[in-house]
Amino acid sequence: MKSAVSQSGSDRASHSIVMDGVDDALASLQQQPFQLDPVQEQFRAQLGLPTDVPIVMSGHQPGFWHMGIVAKVLAMHDLAHQHNAQPVWVVVDQDTLTSSQLISLRLPVVTNGTIDVLSWDLDTPGAARTMLDANRPLCLVPSLQSVSTAPDAGTINTERIKASLERHKGESSIAMQFTLAAMDVIYEWIDAITGTSTQRPIVIPATALARTDLFSSIVQRMTADPDRCIHAYNNATRIAPKAKMRPLDIASQELPIWSIDAKQGRVPVHAADLSPGTSRTPMQLAPRALLMTQMLRIAGCEAFIHGLGGGEYEHIGDAWFSQWKQYFNDPNPWIVTSATVTPISASFVQTNGLHVSPASISNALTLPHRAANNPALLGNDTLQMQKQELVKKINAAKHQGSQAERAAMFRELREIVQSAAASAEAQQQLAHTADNAAQARAKQRSVELAHNRTFPFFVYSRDTLRELHSLIHTRITT
Repeated sequence: MKSAVSQSGSDRASHSIVMDGVDDALASLQQQPFQLDPVQEQFRAQLGLPTDVPIVMSGHQPGFWHMGIVAKVLAMHDLAHQHNAQPVWVVVDQDTLTSSQLISLRLPVVTNGTIDVLSWDLDTPGAARTMLDANRPLCLVPSLQSVSTAPDAGTINTERIKASLERHKGESSIAMQFTLAAMDVIYEWIDAITGTSTQRPIVIPATALARTDLFSSIVQRMTADPDRCIHAYNNATRIAPKAKMRPLDIASQELPIWSIDAKQGRVPVHAADLSPGTSRTPMQLAPRALLMTQMLRIAGCEAFIHGLGGGEYEHIGDAWFSQWKQYFNDPNPWIVTSATVTPISASFVQTNGLHVSPASISNALTLPHRAANNPALLGNDTLQMQKQELVKKINAAKHQGSQAERAAMFRELREIVQSAAASAEAQQQLAHTADNAAQARAKQRSVELAHNRTFPFFVYSRDTLRELHSLIHTRITT
């Protein structure tokens, strides 16, 4: 029988959070009186954001995220709620994703005590899938006009996901469609666990930043002295090698900006591309990651929430702007928030034998081959001794004896092994080890899936979200 694997309560296999930098963010949100400088006020107004209340901001690429990303949503919601601030979510729509990363969902299910994965392709081959796999930026990929029905996934509410996506099919891009659909489901959960109708975040695309005066001002400063900007950027990339941030190409004066084009996709911008006489409107440009979050923290919010990856590279952005900036304010604080949640309970793991060690699984997987080549494992010690003696002779013959003699001994060795496996009892034992290996292979996959944190958030129960929200709320308020 097939069922969902989501569990609730303290019986969960793994459930932990990471939150760093909260105190600095709280101090920024609590500053009184609340006041914006002219750059901040203009930037927020141009993005359609409020200018009379603090802003808590986060963001990610579109998708039905794993719970580590949902932790950022919960932290954004709770910080904003506690400090009368406006939550804002930035859709990283200048990025690219493949169809398998965005519109092919993996759902864990249980069949007869074994965990497996169902694939749900949200659409049939069409324009969106073609453009995603052609590496086109998400802001250019059209929204899905219809969503395929999911395969039977037990108690996982796939119809809710389908309905939410189809409700947002009129959005300008697949990036906005998926983000708004995901937010709808998450905030329905938040309303349910808090018992109130909570404030929804304002959702903006990252490409909108290129239409602001702040972006134009920064680009002007880059093109006025590109080498200075590039050297500061490249020097900063060295402080956090784990982030794997690629340095800019100084020889071609590559800038930390993308050009967005329907035919070419997303390509780097160079200083020469922005020289006088070059036709390139702000609508065609987009900031890269470091520039994007620096702009948002300088002018867009009082606190920004990163995940683990953003927490690695934001140090680079701070170092870059501290070396290069000429007039910008210091960026506001940022928080690292993430969570590890797996959909399998400890009792399920124990009951179905998924607590076994990797060594025992490895032993079961290799036993069929070992048994077929070692008579002792089939209960025939006599033939095992004959094999061992013959192996000694073969080893000795490496240094003396003809090739024909060694070949004859190898044939004899194969005959011994085949003889040991020929009896009905041995054949039964080999069949048994093969069955055990197949079970071990399924168990190995189940163990891996039981500890997989990347499944979409909607496979979990509301109780799971409630516990995660409680952990985050406690960290923020204590």
